[in-house]
Amino acid sequence: MSADADAAAAPAAAGAAAAAGEGQSYALDRACKKYNTAEDVATIVDALRSLPSLRHVQLGGNTYGVDACVAIAAALAEQHDLAEADLADIFTTRLTSEIPPAVAAFAAALSNKQHLHTVNVADNAFGPFGAKPLQSWIAQGRWIRTWDLNNLGLGIAGAKLIAEALVQLAATNTAAGAASALETLVIGRNRLETDGVTALAPALQLHTNLRCVRMPQDAIRPEGIATLLDALRACPLLEEIDLNDNIFTEKGSTALAAALPSWPRLKVLDVGDCLLGAAHGPAVIRALTDRHAALERLNLAYNELDKTAAALLPTMLANKTRLASLELSGNAFPAEGLIVALIQSALDAHGHGDALGELEDMESEDGSGSGSDADTDSDAGSGSGSGSDADAARAEPKDAAVDALTDAMAKTRV
Repeated sequence: MSADADAAAAPAAAGAAAAAGEGQSYALDRACKKYNTAEDVATIVDALRSLPSLRHVQLGGNTYGVDACVAIAAALAEQHDLAEADLADIFTTRLTSEIPPAVAAFAAALSNKQHLHTVNVADNAFGPFGAKPLQSWIAQGRWIRTWDLNNLGLGIAGAKLIAEALVQLAATNTAAGAASALETLVIGRNRLETDGVTALAPALQLHTNLRCVRMPQDAIRPEGIATLLDALRACPLLEEIDLNDNIFTEKGSTALAAALPSWPRLKVLDVGDCLLGAAHGPAVIRALTDRHAALERLNLAYNELDKTAAALLPTMLANKTRLASLELSGNAFPAEGLIVALIQSALDAHGHGDALGELEDMESEDGSGSGSDADTDSDAGSGSGSGSDADAARAEPKDAAVDALTDAMAKTRV
């Protein structure tokens, strides 16, 4: 047994004893221990086999070689009641040649377990080479409701493999006369890009019971965003959509506005840092108005929303009685002033006065968001006046919108 594995034996045994008392779970300490061989994990294997009704297993935060994974997978194969498998971050320092056979061992052991509903393999450097054995696991996992594939380094090639697996899974469901069990797919931080998400979109469209889709930080451009959102319109049960830190602009924002009515149960919408833009962000806000009363969290931060867009928010919030978190930092309207006061008032009316996150990186009250912009405005004002006239023309409709909003709010105030 390796020195690392030997040092971990006592904590592993203690964890097993606690789990044995409950008869439900086994959690190994996240201690960055290194297990290479079957002998290294003998204590873990014995502990797993001592739990006849094991429901939850957590092995993450340690690193396992192929032989160690094969031994653990064999023990898990005997657990017919297993419901959750947390295998996140289990391949740190491992060679790319070790990961596919290790993943294949878990896939073979866990693919056909009817009680297994949640699998977490996040934060493993799979890459496309690790996605291949994962593909067969997904395709056969007809009862799995949640797949956490966050931060696997899938890239476009890996995304296409996952898409193929989801198509195969849908075909398996159809052959069995069963609806899709898939409810949650977390696949962010994988650099899927437009080509990857374009492959995934039609596959997701086949799983109409989806409740949650998370794809933050995937370098998806507007064309890919539009394709994805159009496909997800086939999933009316969606409650959470996280596309944070991708690129929307006009095409993506328009697609989101068009898709939002398809998801009446929406509780979480995270499109922070997505460049909705001052011109097209308002369409998204309007699409959220008069519907989506179940919304609990909304992130619109860092989207270049200006006063005109912000002036739509209080009306949009009128029916959002459950909204407990609203992120608006990094936009192009002042952090203080009438608009923010009206937004705060709308939240206060629902008993969620603390919902509005701290407004940072906002445009100042005088319209100068940065030193360079302020200098430009100053120079324009001292010249022929055309620059300041243009600024005034842009500001006029914004101020008119705020005035109209203020009048409307005054009429509805009790």
